[in-house]
Amino acid sequence: MPVRLHHIVVDAHDLPGLARFWTQALGWRVLSEREHEIVIGADENAPVGMCFMPVRRGGPGGSATAARRDRGSRYRDCYRLPE
Repeated sequence: MPVRLHHIVVDAHDLPGLARFWTQALGWRVLSEREHEIVIGADENAPVGMCFMPVRRGGPGGSATAARRDRGSRYRDCYRLPE
């Protein structure tokens, strides 16, 4: 089964600031904004987007994030691995 990139997940301290920078740099727009997650992309049907999530304090590398196979999910499906 082929694997397709769905999101690039970025750990960030300033989610709105970083999302704003990348929307302007790439000409994209905010697709979803929640307290702990902002997703940007060219549009809702684009094959790839960026998801900004807060950095978890402590532990090497900040937080555990995951890329996953696209199963027809929407942009709102960014998630973290269980602690």
